[in-house]
Amino acid sequence: MSMAQTHQETRALSKDELLRLRDASAEHTMVGLNHYQTEIERREAAEQAERMEAMTSEMTLLTREMAELNRKITGLTVGMYWMSAVAIALALATYVLSVIGVI
Repeated sequence: MSMAQTHQETRALSKDELLRLRDASAEHTMVGLNHYQTEIERREAAEQAERMEAMTSEMTLLTREMAELNRKITGLTVGMYWMSAVAIALALATYVLSVIGVI
């Protein structure tokens, strides 16, 4: 068994080299419950990250849909404003015409 590598030596290794060294060390290493618990926690964290990513994507879609609905509601509101203005103008015109005796 070799001595431990320095931090810089370890950081310089590729992922494949790290996996090879880990597998070679595993042949001579006994594991305890912590080894399995750590793997369970890692998998749970990965599953949670996937769920969060899916929820984030869904929230993005919902936000876009809400923005589109807001644009439509704004358009309808502006349209209703102008329709009200036209109705008021017609009512006023009708009143004026009735006062002066045209209708």
